[in-house]
Amino acid sequence: MEIVRPTKGAQVHVPIELDGEPGRVLLEAAHQTPGTAIHWHLDDTYLGTTYDLHQWPASPTQGTHKLTIVDQDGERDQVTFHVTSSN
Repeated sequence: MEIVRPTKGAQVHVPIELDGEPGRVLLEAAHQTPGTAIHWHLDDTYLGTTYDLHQWPASPTQGTHKLTIVDQDGERDQVTFHVTSSN
């Protein structure tokens, strides 16, 4: 299991939508066993769980963030990335 996107140390740009609100970036992971649950955490805040398509849309604020994923067996992966200004 591994985090595919963002990569470690990545500079991520969160776009501004036409209505002026922050857009989303797609977080992505891969697991070798189909149907395995992956639990998503951004800065130690639980986001949710995926089972097959391991993608999660998020709107992180400007600054440095830590993404952690944990599968149903307790295996984990973690990356730190930086969000640049959305303006």
